[in-house]
Amino acid sequence: MLEAISFEGMMKDLREKHSDRSSVTVGILIGNANCEFVRGTILSKINQYHHRSNYNIDFYFPGYGAYWYGHYGFEETVCVVDGIKWLYSDKALFDFIRVLENKSNYQYSGETDLILINYRNGELDFSEVMIFWLDRMYRDEVIYSPANFFEKVFSLFKDRKLVNEASDSLAINGIGECIINMIKEKVSFLGLYDNNKWFCVRNFLKKS
Repeated sequence: MLEAISFEGMMKDLREKHSDRSSVTVGILIGNANCEFVRGTILSKINQYHHRSNYNIDFYFPGYGAYWYGHYGFEETVCVVDGIKWLYSDKALFDFIRVLENKSNYQYSGETDLILINYRNGELDFSEVMIFWLDRMYRDEVIYSPANFFEKVFSLFKDRKLVNEASDSLAINGIGECIINMIKEKVSFLGLYDNNKWFCVRNFLKKS
């Protein structure tokens, strides 16, 4: 789990890590620290998620980070990652969301959104984005344990080389099929698509 104090900071980090020709899948977890779901199931296990995702996927957590006291108005220490206190700021989170919404047709749900998106040629590719609405999935018992769900998502990226070499369609579609298989014991396959309550795969490109 990586800090993403700003959208620009996340993009800078991605460009420093990956060449212009890289094609990787990036996770963005959008959640408010004042939400009970986030505090109880994400922040309480943030160190676990940080270490389990660290070498498998670039997994960013907007609005959270370290060493930026006083820059974003009211801030509070909400967790400890690898022995370092992480702060949270509503302003930093909502600034990130605002930029993301301005660059695409994505609209924040107001709860906890897990976004899987392709990063290639130095940019995020909004043409095919997978979003999971984690609060709803948990409330409806589609996932019984967010920690277990994250563990399965991280495990899909154990070999980063495979992700880098995957075709454009496999990068999102292949992941989607794997995740569908994780949860369809609880919900019928058709129900997943007809209901569309828990996740979606959509084109979020902004029309010019």
